[in-house]
Amino acid sequence: MSLTICAFALTALTLLIYRCSKIGARPSGYPPGPPTLPLIGNLHQMPKGKAHLQFQKWAETYGPVYSLMLGTKVMIVLNSDVAVK
Repeated sequence: MSLTICAFALTALTLLIYRCSKIGARPSGYPPGPPTLPLIGNLHQMPKGKAHLQFQKWAETYGPVYSLMLGTKVMIVLNSDVAVK
């Protein structure tokens, strides 16, 4: 392989790894929320039952407005009537 092809392949691989590491990360400007993992965001923290208890716990930690990253999607949670208004 020529040096040009190797350099191009290394650059493409580096860019791909960087882009994949940003999937699931909370963008700047969004409300705070629990820490995320690359690619899956907060999916590993979503409860299967009695989800309201986990949402209440997060509201106590992050406030009445917080965000969750569900893979590539963002979920903004409003946890009080004042936040909804």
